[in-house]
Amino acid sequence: MDIFQLKTNKAASVRTVEMHLLGQHASSVETPQGTVMWLAQGLAIKESAIHVMKDKRSLKSTATDIQKLAVIRRMDRLISDISKFIDAVTAYMGSTIEDHNNMTADEAESKWEEQNNDPHSDLPLPFIHIPALPLPSWLGHRNCNKHGLDALADLELQLRIGQANDTLQSIHFTLADKAVLFCTEVCLASNQSANTRTWGKVHQVDTVLSRHVQIYRKCRKAMVALEADKVLMERYKPLVDQDLKVTTAICDPNGSVHHMQNLAWFWTMDIPRDAQESDWMSEFYCVNWLHAKAVQD
Repeated sequence: MDIFQLKTNKAASVRTVEMHLLGQHASSVETPQGTVMWLAQGLAIKESAIHVMKDKRSLKSTATDIQKLAVIRRMDRLISDISKFIDAVTAYMGSTIEDHNNMTADEAESKWEEQNNDPHSDLPLPFIHIPALPLPSWLGHRNCNKHGLDALADLELQLRIGQANDTLQSIHFTLADKAVLFCTEVCLASNQSANTRTWGKVHQVDTVLSRHVQIYRKCRKAMVALEADKVLMERYKPLVDQDLKVTTAICDPNGSVHHMQNLAWFWTMDIPRDAQESDWMSEFYCVNWLHAKAVQD
């Protein structure tokens, strides 16, 4: 199989991008010292906020005090991190944002997430106001240029590319786990009890998937706000419902309809990195290549 593998470069993770930018901008006069770390912290905080709020929404009215306390502590740490981040905004963005205390977070949920939310979910914890982070993507590319923050905007865009790569890989692994779950448990469930138990595991995987999808969509939205070029936006396409489905070929690999099915666009973006970090993914790409070759032959 090695002779048939494509010679492609691995997509850079957000940590790889951050290390590269730290070395590249160590002596830069365009941005203050510590700008890269500050921006990377902002991206991490936004991801943390998604996880915390998802956990808050998933709490039931029957949640124990220990479960509630764990979420409350994470919410408190999140608010503390946000406050520290906002306090440092003047050092990196000047006085461009003086009314940052009036910012409101974007609470819009995607259609795909709304369809996967539990309608019976209760919220035993009080509502928490999470202010939006004053990142260049919040200002927009034109405002950044207007206030001389174009270098800062370019740094965030590069970090966003790394974040998108990481999130898409997480989506790869989560969908692969779901496929394996269908193949090893759901399709083999022999009674109602086993079927209920295995579908419960599927719903847990869907919950994890919804978080990664939300992070990617917000990341891509930031890339649009930073006016990433057309080539970049064609590479990082919008995620649609169809892209997130697991094919039934795992239960019926000899089905006659499967020869017309193609992989979603994001599966072939970073084959070397996926194959290196997961044996499951390496086998997946090999099987898909053999399947495609058999169809052509």
